[in-house]
Parts: sequence; structure tokens; C-alpha cells
Amino acid sequence: MNRITKALAIAALALFAALANAQLPDIALEINGHKLTAEVASTDAQRTTGLMERRILPENRGMVFVFPYASPQSFWMMNTYIPLSIAFIDEAGTIVNIEDNSELTAIDPNKLEVKSTWPLAPCEGPSGLSIDRKNRRLFAGCDKMMAIVDADSGKVLATPAIGDGVDATTFDAGTGLAFASCGEGVLTVVKEESPGKFSAENVPTQRGARTLALDAKTHNVFVVTAEFGPRPAATADNPHPRPPMLPDSFVVLVVGR
Repeated sequence: MNRITKALAIAALALFAALANAQLPDIALEINGHKLTAEVASTDAQRTTGLMERRILPENRGMVFVFPYASPQSFWMMNTYIPLSIAFIDEAGTIVNIEDNSELTAIDPNKLEVKSTWPLAPCEGPSGLSIDRKNRRLFAGCDKMMAIVDADSGKVLATPAIGDGVDATTFDAGTGLAFASCGEGVLTVVKEESPGKFSAENVPTQRGARTLALDAKTHNVFVVTAEFGPRPAATADNPHPRPPMLPDSFVVLVVGR
């Protein structure tokens, strides 16, 4: 690809991002008396762009990602400069993963009311959440452990050890396996051997591979990473800079049985 083509591609991507986020509709939310305003991302383009390139997000603002049908979702967003938390919604209600509080909150999406709030202790820093709808299990990726929670009572059933630096989790209903992709370079596979008894095994991947996607038909798990250079110095505009990705080092790793 020559320089002109590259420049056009970059310009097109920037235009795509600008159009995707232009004039997104707002929705007003109120949870336990706390009022929030969220932009609604309901198209593929809007969901893909998300909060990319945002340098500032005002207090009590957020974004709602709306999907046309219920299915497990994993999120990874490049070029983000602000700390984010995420809430996952299923067709029976909303399970919100609030990383700062290490809690799960069940919300009635029709009434926009909190039904229950459950502590995840000893789990700290949850960052990924997935669900086994049949057996009503929630899988929350935490600091070096996975909190497995009863989705109806909120009871923490088990906390098997996982790799360090987890970002995403998912559950494969076809195999009954839960996965956690961890930045240290492992994919942790968790299985319920018997009711309430879970085992965990680490599959080597590559350092930085902390985002995943599941192919429910083949049961393959995809993780992505790259090689990174030195972390740049912090600035007032970017106090928490990320190390740059080295050219031609991006890889997609496929993990299968």
C-alpha cells in the first residue's frame, strides 16, 4: 500500500468514526436516585466506534450498546484514553459489572430499577462478565481469579485461579466451558466438573492477548495481541500513555480443543 492509499485509508477511518458518533441519541437513566445520561449506539458502525478517541467523558455520562438479539458479548476498544466500566444486559434483566466497586447489580431494564446488589468478595477489579443461561452461572474475571456466581441468588460459588491481567471472559454453551483471556499470556479454561465444583487450566497464548471472541459453531477461541515498544512519557493530555504497537506485529491466535 503506497503512502497516498494509506493516507486515504486513515482519512476514511477518521470520517467513519466521526459519522458513527455524530449526533447519537441520548437516553436518561436513573438508578437508586442517581441520574445518568447515555448515548445510544445501535448500529454496527456506532458500536464499532464506541468511545474511541474520546479524551473527555463528562461526569454522569456514558454509552449504551444496543444489539438486535441476545447473545454473549465481549468488548475491546482501541484508542481509548479514558477509564471505562461496562454493564452487560441479558433478556431476563441487566447484570452490571461495576469494576470500581467489585459488585454485581441486577437491574430491571423495563423499570430501570435496581433489583439486587451482590458483593463479589474476595474478587477484586472485575473486568469481564459472561453467563451460562441454562445453569444460571455468571463468570466474572477478576484479579488472578474468576468469581463464579449464582445468577439468581448472587452467591459466589467458587473462585478458581486464572492468569494475571484478565480483560475478557466468555462462556461456550456447547462445551460448558468458560474462558478468561489474560494479559500475562494465558487463556484460562474453567469447567464445572460437578455441581459447585470447578477446575481451571491455563493454555499458553502470547503476552498482551487479553481480548477474546468465541466461535460457537467450531468452539474455537480467538485472542489478539501484538508486540509493543517502550511506553512514552506521560503528558497532561495523556497521563496514562500506552506503549505503541510495533509495525507488522499484530496477530490473531486461535485456540481449539
